[in-house]
Amino acid sequence: MAPKNAKAAPADPVGGSHCAQLGGECGEPNKSAPGPQVIGTLEKNSRESIRVALDSYRGSDFLDIRIFANYGPDDLRPTRQGCTIRPALIPELRELLEAAEGEARRRGLLT
Repeated sequence: MAPKNAKAAPADPVGGSHCAQLGGECGEPNKSAPGPQVIGTLEKNSRESIRVALDSYRGSDFLDIRIFANYGPDDLRPTRQGCTIRPALIPELRELLEAAEGEARRRGLLT
């Protein structure tokens, strides 16, 4: 299903220390980024969506891929399920996803 726009969630991360996950030290919030820049959202099932966004927290930028729970037509709420990665890893992640797509096609899981 093609990505669709989603209501932006608060910039505060959900659960855990993002600084440790990002491999950096925490600093002051990045004031140049007002909140998450939502790249897109896709429907996982009738109750959940997957949102991809660029965000920053305490001076570190990251890509956030997170499961959001659907509580109503315009009410998506972040869950603790998801991951954050440094933007520098996006090309590697893309290569892995392309390899997964190729393997899924080879197995007949995608047409």
